Amino acid sequence: MESIDQKIMAFVGTEECSDLISELARYTDRIYAAVSDSYGRSSSPGGNITLISSFLDAEGIQRWMDRTGIEVIIDGTSPDAEASELIRSKASENGIEYLHIKKDYTLSRGIHVCEKRDEIISGLRYTSEKILIESPDMYSFLTENGIDASRLVVMTKPDPGEISALRSAGCEEKNMLCFGMKLSSGFLLSLFDELAVSYYIISPQSRGMAEKSEALNHSDVKAFLDGALKEEEGMTGSEMLSMLKKRYGLR
Repeated sequence: MESIDQKIMAFVGTEECSDLISELARYTDRIYAAVSDSYGRSSSPGGNITLISSFLDAEGIQRWMDRTGIEVIIDGTSPDAEASELIRSKASENGIEYLHIKKDYTLSRGIHVCEKRDEIISGLRYTSEKILIESPDMYSFLTENGIDASRLVVMTKPDPGEISALRSAGCEEKNMLCFGMKLSSGFLLSLFDELAVSYYIISPQSRGMAEKSEALNHSDVKAFLDGALKEEEGMTGSEMLSMLKKRYGLR
C-alpha cells in the first residue's frame, strides 16, 4: 500500500492547507495538525490525524517536535497570522525541513509596475489626493520631488529605526501607521476608506501582495509598484501536493 514514511507537522490556517493535509491523510496517520484560530480561520483537515487545537508558542512547538520526532513542517498559516517566523525559526533550529504554502494570486491589473521612480512622480504630479506609502525612503523621495508631505500617510513596521528615519525626514507621528503583521484584504479596504486615500505606492519587498492585489481589485485606489516584484517563497498548495506525491511515490 502507498504510504508516507515521514512524520509531518502542519500549521493550518487556510483552506488550501486544510485540503492538502486532508489529501495527505489518505496515505498516513502520522500527521500532526495545529488548527488554532491564531493560525487563521479555516476548516479542520479530515482523516486519521492528530489535531492540536491550542496555539503553540516556541516551547509548545519544541515539545511536540521532541515527543513525536517530526521530520517535515508545513506552514499553512494565514497571511495575516504572526506565527510564520516562529515556525520557520523552530524548524531551522531543529534541522527539520520547512515547507511554506504561498498564496496563489494574480497581480491586480490596477497596479502599475514602475521600473523607474520618475514614473511615480509623473503619475502624481498633477494630483492633490492622499497617498498611502510603505517606507521612510519613499517618504523622502516624494517630498524631495515636490509632493506635499501633508498628503502622505506612511504604513510602516513597529521598528525604532524606521520610525526614527521618518521623524528625521519630517514625517509627523499622526501620519504614521505601525503594523507588525500582514494585513487582510478586508482590513486594507477599510483602511483605504478611513484614510480617504486615492493612491497607494507599494514596496516590492513588502509582505501580503496577494491581499493587497485583492483589496485593489475591489477599490478605486490607484497603485504603483516601486520596482520589480519580490517573489514570495514557497509553493502553492497544489504545487506542494504534486511535489510530495512524487517524493513518496503516491498516485
